[in-house]
Amino acid sequence: MTKKSLFKIIVYFVFSYNLSAQKIVKITGVKGEYQLASNSELSPKAAHEKALNEAKLNALRKAGIAEHISSSDVLTKQQQGSDLKQIFNSISAVEISGAIINDTIVSEPPPYIDNFGNTVFSVTINAEVIKYESHPDPSFDFEVEGLREAYEDGDMLLFSFLPLSQGYLKIFNLNDVENFLVYPYFDKQNSFLNDKTDKLFGANEKVKFPINNLIGNPNTKESGYILESEKENSDENLVFVFTKENFPFKGSATYNNITSWIYRIPPDKRKVEYFKYRLHNKNKKQN
Repeated sequence: MTKKSLFKIIVYFVFSYNLSAQKIVKITGVKGEYQLASNSELSPKAAHEKALNEAKLNALRKAGIAEHISSSDVLTKQQQGSDLKQIFNSISAVEISGAIINDTIVSEPPPYIDNFGNTVFSVTINAEVIKYESHPDPSFDFEVEGLREAYEDGDMLLFSFLPLSQGYLKIFNLNDVENFLVYPYFDKQNSFLNDKTDKLFGANEKVKFPINNLIGNPNTKESGYILESEKENSDENLVFVFTKENFPFKGSATYNNITSWIYRIPPDKRKVEYFKYRLHNKNKKQN
């Protein structure tokens, strides 16, 4: 299957790993509701999402995680046109003490009209909530240089990574079409392009990406990640996950898998940063 990625990359990363001990609480039968007013411009799909988010917040509360939980907006999932960086940063506000690492909808009855003319959306879920026993380590940090706010189709993406402490790195690319792992790159058919999966980055040692100089344009011999867009304009998000221990990412790079993987890593053992850029293809026209 051909991936419509902006990078000419196909990633299969299936290593397993052992997580540090964290307390996981199973919450069942938690309900969330949202009342959509008759004059609201919100779509039924968005109203359903808000009901689901409210159920997730109630699951967190039921698990005893009450800090910083005040709005269902903090759990809004990635949707087309959303600002992913803002979404992730909002989620970070509630995952200081814990987070939902898995949830399943067990009931979603048809919406009904209440006595005030509002359309009521209701969702009931089961959830797994992880409760943290640690807090973020402010000394565990890194810097990224060389990323621009906008690129053209065919440009090379180049940047440098400077860890302030030693650690391991994963980089994801997320957009409204697909998500995939950028680093470490793995290609079963072209193993000469593969990155080491367990590279330990040294403190204060700047590294230029891509690490493998063979990644790039084979015709011009120019090294870099080749940017491609299927649309006239595409909002792209690079997610850098830096960890004190090597926590390999397992499975397909879906939004839920990525966030669940991040949340399973103790806060004191990870640092996550998000970089958004616009990719333009002048030869494509928006539908």
